[in-house]
Amino acid sequence: MKLVKKWCGVTYLLISMTLSILYIEMINDSMANDLFWPSLSPNGAHSYLLDLFSQHLLVNKQNDLDIFDASSAIIDKYDAEISTHILWPSYPRSIVYTQLTTVEDAIQGFRSFDTFYTISLFTQYCWVDFDNRWEMAHTIQRQARCYQRYQQNGAVYLEAILRNIDWDKWLNGNSQSFMIGIGNFLLQSSDGQLWLSNEPHAFKSIDTEVKYWKSKGITEYILQWNNRIQTGISESIAVVNAFGWRQPLTMYHIAHSAREPSWTTFGLYWSFTDDLWVASISNGSIVRNSTNFLGDTSMEDNYYVYPFTSASIVIHDLVGPFQSIDTFFISPPIQLTEMIATFNSIFIQAFQTNATLFQSYKNLPTLTLDPIPKTWQQSSYQYYGGGPLCNARNSTTFVQASFSFDDICGQPKPLQILIRQKTALFAYIRLRSSGISVKDPCGLCLTTEVQCLSALNQLEIIYNDLIANSTIHDILTNTSNLVNCQVEMIQLASLNDTSFVLRQNILQDEWFFFGYIELYEWVYGEREVVSFEGDAGTFVVLSERLNGFTFAANQKDIPNTTSQYLWGTTIATTFLLLTVALLTLFIYVRSTSYSSYHLLFFNRIVGPVWLGRPLMIVRSATAIVILSTSPIVFDSSNGFGRFLFEPRSFGYRMLLASEASWLTDVMIDILLIFTQDIAPVLV
Repeated sequence: MKLVKKWCGVTYLLISMTLSILYIEMINDSMANDLFWPSLSPNGAHSYLLDLFSQHLLVNKQNDLDIFDASSAIIDKYDAEISTHILWPSYPRSIVYTQLTTVEDAIQGFRSFDTFYTISLFTQYCWVDFDNRWEMAHTIQRQARCYQRYQQNGAVYLEAILRNIDWDKWLNGNSQSFMIGIGNFLLQSSDGQLWLSNEPHAFKSIDTEVKYWKSKGITEYILQWNNRIQTGISESIAVVNAFGWRQPLTMYHIAHSAREPSWTTFGLYWSFTDDLWVASISNGSIVRNSTNFLGDTSMEDNYYVYPFTSASIVIHDLVGPFQSIDTFFISPPIQLTEMIATFNSIFIQAFQTNATLFQSYKNLPTLTLDPIPKTWQQSSYQYYGGGPLCNARNSTTFVQASFSFDDICGQPKPLQILIRQKTALFAYIRLRSSGISVKDPCGLCLTTEVQCLSALNQLEIIYNDLIANSTIHDILTNTSNLVNCQVEMIQLASLNDTSFVLRQNILQDEWFFFGYIELYEWVYGEREVVSFEGDAGTFVVLSERLNGFTFAANQKDIPNTTSQYLWGTTIATTFLLLTVALLTLFIYVRSTSYSSYHLLFFNRIVGPVWLGRPLMIVRSATAIVILSTSPIVFDSSNGFGRFLFEPRSFGYRMLLASEASWLTDVMIDILLIFTQDIAPVLV
């Protein structure tokens, strides 16, 4: 008993100091950033988090995301020295053209934009006013198209803009061209005079403006697709730490930039300000009702391209007159995005449970194939490209690539398809469920048929392994293909001075396999679909694959000021406790005392006296914040990146709880002054 009395306090003190030192090591990873998230490195968990949300937004816009689900894993090398992901420039365009399209969005935007920026928004007008009294289409055919298709779209009414800008600021440099092009004709009627006098002061409030638009049958505001401007975006996700602090992590950042030297949609329609410029130099009106209307051909004539190049003649004849071609961005159908989300979930879970299958997948080659639809393969044809953007390009004897936002109409490129692991597997699954012969797609390749067949053979092995799982078999075989897919590829061509359009629905006949590869890329923003609507025809065309931007997670997005302060305080207090403990033991060993029970109160006494209550609170905060943070572990082994939920060990939780009790010691010490009479009883 004497031995226990002499050494129990010493043992407690030694254990306490050992655990204090161990505590520093245990919380090291958690104190690396102010989110208190272990191993949140830019090339690891941080990059994975951005990839995960970026992909999720494209195919699961309305659903919650379970970051611990096996389907949330991503195939990538997150243990590399530098990890980057690709930003597709079509993403901000998709938001502008398909999400920010309500009347409320438009009006709020007008009220916040600069006047000249608002006027330059890319749209092709149909009418001056909401009541359709004064028409503005360049051609009679386009005016008919306006009545048939665009009446509910506020972007085709000039009044939508003029009601919501600073007139004085805009007219300061544009009054002459506006009056020549529009104003002088309106002044000839009482209705026009009244309208002109009311417009500068029409806006009252956003709610009133919204009601006014809707009373005129305006239900949306959709701008037209063009490549004059690269739409910018800065998008982030917010991570909330245990203190409730929100930390934004930049997920998408693309700078807004002008592309005038590369503006190849200029010939389809230039801009409203260019209309006014032509009106001013021609002393004519752009209002169709006027007696001095510029006419159905004047705008195209002032473009000075048609009919001076062969390509311009083909485009004019097959799509329609220049400066009168409407362009609308088309978003992927929900059925397609849901289909791809389902397949991605199946594939990623199957690969995680079957290492052999995953290895077969990784062995799939990345190929550039050269398939051409059979009906297009004619040596006597002259080809002018897969869209109406390049009107001065020479014809070629080979089928040219489709249109592209990035195309500057330089040297023509041949039509090619990039085959990658993920897209090829998805397309092959759809091919096997279609009833089309597996070998048919490769028969379209001009010079790469052998490589194509080899890749399909490898895909067949993976398909058989996947389909062997009964659950996967049911899902794959019960997922129907797209119905009524109107997306196509086109090729403007001619033979003996006769122009025609070669058309290929992307899911028709032998193109089925390649079509689903292109559809997959469309969903993830690697391609775009644009509806070109001209007086001679409408074509819903799939673009060439775009060039993406590489983007690396920014380490500055995750501060570490608070965590470093807590970490430093923990080290300092540990050192001070250790110093006092060693001195105490030294004194005790040299003393003649036979009892060490008083050492059991070491922390209760040394804390307030030697550390001070503020440092005790800070030290306890390190434990409290870790206990309040989910135990998330990032795993980048075996070629996958994923988050795992790994509960802390019992011993670790006990140590954290013990360190958190410093706050209890402080509270007891403070509350003693209010419990003087019963303090001995409490003790």
